[in-house]
Amino acid sequence: MLYVLLALGVLLALAGCSTIETSTDFDASTDFSQYHTYRWLDDEPLLRSDAGADARLSPLVAQRLRDTVEATLASKGFRKAEPADMAVSLSLDVRLRRVMHTWYPSYGPYYDWRYRWHYAPMTTFETFTEKVLAVDIFDAATGRAIWRGTATTFVDWQDETEVPVDALIGGALGPFPPRPAK
Repeated sequence: MLYVLLALGVLLALAGCSTIETSTDFDASTDFSQYHTYRWLDDEPLLRSDAGADARLSPLVAQRLRDTVEATLASKGFRKAEPADMAVSLSLDVRLRRVMHTWYPSYGPYYDWRYRWHYAPMTTFETFTEKVLAVDIFDAATGRAIWRGTATTFVDWQDETEVPVDALIGGALGPFPPRPAK
């Protein structure tokens, strides 16, 4: 029974590590019903990193991200055209994060000079990579930002085939375009 509970705990911990956090922001004064076409603002996705030389975006992943954005926008009724109503930009920000955990283990007490019961605190550091994919949409005529969707993941991609492209783009563009306020 103990092994079953331990295995269940490990599975729940691993499932919690694979989540993607999403957030969106938009210009509330914008009438999104006037937009029907889009174009890419940049030829390549912008990659910002403080993770050193390990941070890279392969051309295949960049193409998968662009293809998924185009498919998502097409499924929402937008088409790629020149000239366009909207300009779409894609960026990936890779950051190293360090978290400190302090805990008090229960492997045994020790006594000080006053014979009090103590536990020695333990501090561990965890370093992980945070990847933030952002889809920014601008009004093509004015250059004003009208939408920003981000998807954040903390899972390291060991291989380019492991990048959760659909989940990242789906999270960043899920509620686009926003419904008009009533």
